[in-house]
Amino acid sequence: MRYISDKTGQVYETEEKCLAAEKAYDAEQEQKALAKKQKDEARAARAKEVERAYKVYSEARKVYHDKLAAFTKDYGSFHMTIKNDADNILKTFFDDFWMF
Repeated sequence: MRYISDKTGQVYETEEKCLAAEKAYDAEQEQKALAKKQKDEARAARAKEVERAYKVYSEARKVYHDKLAAFTKDYGSFHMTIKNDADNILKTFFDDFWMF
């Protein structure tokens, strides 16, 4: 007689082999579920870190723009030399215009 497992989809020669394979399959599925849960929790925690960092960044950027606006209102213009690499200068430049 042959035994077909609904869980594994395999054919086994004895009931004991079938039950052992299903038990191993269940343990493997449980491990996969646990690993997925841990990965999801880690992702959620890191997403919260990114959200907090963005909030800090956004608040600091608002303070910067408010101070810049007040300065240019009082003195007409503002000049500042930035000593960063070209990518960061372009990013800063376009980020400032994105705000408006």
